[in-house]
Amino acid sequence: MMHRRMLLTLLGSALTAPAHEWLIAQPPQDIASTAGRPLSGEVVDHLDAVTASLRRMDDHLGSGQTLGLVRQHLGTVVGVLRERSYTDTVGRRLHATAGELLRLAGWLSFDDGHHTQAQRFWIAALYQANAAGDRGLGANILGFMSCQAKDLGQLRQAVTLAETARASYPATPLRARRWRRSSTYGPPRRTPTIAR
Repeated sequence: MMHRRMLLTLLGSALTAPAHEWLIAQPPQDIASTAGRPLSGEVVDHLDAVTASLRRMDDHLGSGQTLGLVRQHLGTVVGVLRERSYTDTVGRRLHATAGELLRLAGWLSFDDGHHTQAQRFWIAALYQANAAGDRGLGANILGFMSCQAKDLGQLRQAVTLAETARASYPATPLRARRWRRSSTYGPPRRTPTIAR
């Protein structure tokens, strides 16, 4: 019971503060790097193809086994970000790839019941989405964070996260209204059926 209480405490403002910071943060002006050998957009295409395969792999292997593969691929992408030179456009794509991998790692952790680890992955993913200048990715990450908060009974935080996603990227589906009603009035009641 104590572990659950500590987790719920961590979820409150610890979960919504990074969302607010992401909402108001401006993406960096130029993230080009001159650190090493030049990297082409074609390499990022290959990294993205592996990332897409990992998203589908969860359906076949499950969260526990897929998470290790996602972490390995994330290590590769982070290594490329640190050790290669690239244009601003290629750099933003690399940060978006890292953000998507962190989002996926968060989902896999959440799905496996590791809620604190999921939260850490998603917060790191928000920073990558900001570096990429990808508001859609950031809103998607906030949507996953909102689902976690809702599943853990933190309805106000779930609403705040969903509304932040909506404010940052208008194409985000809005579940916040339904969750706001639930947090104010409780879960919807089922009307008993009368047998005739």
